[in-house]
Amino acid sequence: MISLRPHILSRDPLQLERDFVLHGWEKYRAAQILKWVYRGVLDPMQIPNIPKHLREGLDDTYEFSIPLTVKESESEMDRSTKLALRLRDGRIVECVHLQTPRLHTLCVSSQVGCAMGCTFCATGKMGLLRNLEVWEILAQLLKLRMRAPEDRHVNVVFMGMGEPMVNYDRVLESIRVANDPRTLGLGARHFTISTSGVVPGIRKLAKEAMQVNLAISLNATTDTQRTKLMPVNKRWPIADLMLAARYYTENTQRRLTFEYVLLGGVNDTPGDARRLSKLTRDLPHKINLINWNPTPGAPYHPSKKPQVFRDILMNEGHQVTLRYSQGKDVNAACGQLGADLLAKAGS
Repeated sequence: MISLRPHILSRDPLQLERDFVLHGWEKYRAAQILKWVYRGVLDPMQIPNIPKHLREGLDDTYEFSIPLTVKESESEMDRSTKLALRLRDGRIVECVHLQTPRLHTLCVSSQVGCAMGCTFCATGKMGLLRNLEVWEILAQLLKLRMRAPEDRHVNVVFMGMGEPMVNYDRVLESIRVANDPRTLGLGARHFTISTSGVVPGIRKLAKEAMQVNLAISLNATTDTQRTKLMPVNKRWPIADLMLAARYYTENTQRRLTFEYVLLGGVNDTPGDARRLSKLTRDLPHKINLINWNPTPGAPYHPSKKPQVFRDILMNEGHQVTLRYSQGKDVNAACGQLGADLLAKAGS
């Protein structure tokens, strides 16, 4: 049964203070409660240093339980872990904890499934089932943050299931809450929103007073090619996308990231590299190259010459990273989220 009580994670610190005043509870207790909740204490009866009547009042007023981890998949290749979480309505959403000796990255989802239909991505084959609520995004962050050492900075990337710009308001609100020192206290510059090219969302983000990072998934250098790979290009072709990218950099004075998935024999030729160089040259940016991670049923294969593509861009003066994809053996790498769910649905 779905609880009708609001979830405690659905309340930002100011909202919770207002709630407490209305309930006749001390206002300062709100920050005290949030401190413990975002440390992972999700049973009001276990929160220390508050009176019994407040524990009981909280239990009657708010939902505290967060989605159950129904499957935890640890990579044998690296130190990444994928979590499959069951939501209140029975839907499953996946998120990933990526780590190296120097860095912890929390990859979170903004939707269950995705409507963008990118042909190289497993999540796109699911279709869009629904948007995630703010508290459901924060629950992923909370679960993943507890896996990283408290004294370590983490990066958060909205590169999981879904198109963040389609769930724009909830994604931005989740970042604002997680940024607050009374919750997770994660710096805005440690957040990256990745989009397939939803131009209105890019332009809207350019006007926000938030220092979050933007990554644009480009993946092709001509409209014909990009439309075949990414149907979103029919609505917002490359020229419109690049104008929005320029608008973003001019308004924010921030550098963009262009993401480019290398598909063998499709978009990885020297000509593709030179066109990518020309498209992005005049914008402050860096380029992340990602060799395609196999997904069931997709008619592609990884590039056999990613270093050649990278070197052409570097020789033309671009800052380029050829990313190592963590978690490929457990379908946790870029483009693979949802593959397990599709396989289960087809079994």
